[in-house]
Amino acid sequence: GTFDFYSKTLFSLVEADGVTPVFNLDNPRASEGYRLWLWGLIWDYSWANPFGSGFGGVWSIVEEGGSGSAHSQIFDVLFRSGIPGLAAFILLVWYVGNVLFKTHRDLFYGFLGMFIIGLFHETFKESHGAFLFAVFISIAVHHSYVKGRSEGNLYNQKWKIESD
Repeated sequence: GTFDFYSKTLFSLVEADGVTPVFNLDNPRASEGYRLWLWGLIWDYSWANPFGSGFGGVWSIVEEGGSGSAHSQIFDVLFRSGIPGLAAFILLVWYVGNVLFKTHRDLFYGFLGMFIIGLFHETFKESHGAFLFAVFISIAVHHSYVKGRSEGNLYNQKWKIESD
């Protein structure tokens, strides 16, 4: 009975009745339909306001009594900081991911997991996610700093104290 239940409700693309589809993308009252509807609103808003909402939340365009969430880190950054902010965010994520992939594969997979989850939730916006993102950034910057010092091409090398 247990395996049959999970087979029908969790692992199947239809509900327990065998007919109703699980993914109700057309209905904005369903979770997945609401996300697609909201992402469409954010997309349209971002093209009309390319510099974002000035860090106002999604609640400013949703008519549900002043509440709402973007349900995506990418769309939240796009809505709040616009197209330039999203470009900067993508470059920062790429930089951190690139350095972590080359130096700390274990941390890279954790970072990648947070990024993938962030496609459907706000991960780096929340305090614990922001803390982890800051740690990942500091690891990447520290590695670049140490690599630059070992190669002798950092700008502070020319500010050596000339006590010799």
